[in-house]
Amino acid sequence: MTKQYNNKKYTIEETPFAYCKRHWNKYYKNKTYDGVTISNYINKLKCKRLATKLGIRVPKLYYTGNYDRCPKSILERKDIIIKNLSGAGKSYSEKLNRSENWNNKDVIIEERIKHFCRPNINKIPFDYKVYLFNGKVAYVLVYNRNYQEDPRKPSFMLLDRNCQRYNKRLGLYDHRLMKDEKKVIPSLSVWNSLIESAERIGKTVFKNVFVRLDFYIDERSVVFGELSPNPCGTFVVRFHEKDQLLNKLTKELLV
Repeated sequence: MTKQYNNKKYTIEETPFAYCKRHWNKYYKNKTYDGVTISNYINKLKCKRLATKLGIRVPKLYYTGNYDRCPKSILERKDIIIKNLSGAGKSYSEKLNRSENWNNKDVIIEERIKHFCRPNINKIPFDYKVYLFNGKVAYVLVYNRNYQEDPRKPSFMLLDRNCQRYNKRLGLYDHRLMKDEKKVIPSLSVWNSLIESAERIGKTVFKNVFVRLDFYIDERSVVFGELSPNPCGTFVVRFHEKDQLLNKLTKELLV
């Protein structure tokens, strides 16, 4: 599916959101914050420092740099996650994490965040993928990567900033949809903290642009993950192509 998705022809007229996110760097190559081009925040270390500067909690950092130079004592820890320093992150599955060929790659190694509810069952924390336009949250797409114990087959829930569900907009089969909000949202105050944290970053750094910010929620609070300006989302392609609100907000930005 990924290959087919990447080969699709998108246009500003017919599929503005899908087109805009695919060409995110092109549209915003001259956008800066604090003297830094905003696309540089794809680097996870820079993005982590940015969130910390804005008073938003991030996972504890253990190491950044070439994987081959990482101290063995860190690699032997059981509570870490290894990701590419820039670009797409890796699964929270320990099996996948350890089997990945990291040799001679620049990586970031950080604290493994535990899901706020039943961490022994939800071994991979839910991803809260927040879609922002001009600094304001439009949607939060929640990924549950524990689905059928295969992180490559997630299930989803789609909510707006006011916590209203819009699952039908995803265009997915019913078995791919999460329906119990108690498993997704620990409390209204935590949800509000998620929205406030995302908009603090969005309104400060990503004005007049679309951006997607990834968060987690553990038993303490909201935790910032990373910047995902060009989300692929192979299971939600139809949502990215056809959703009326995504396309309307994109058109307004590009006028």
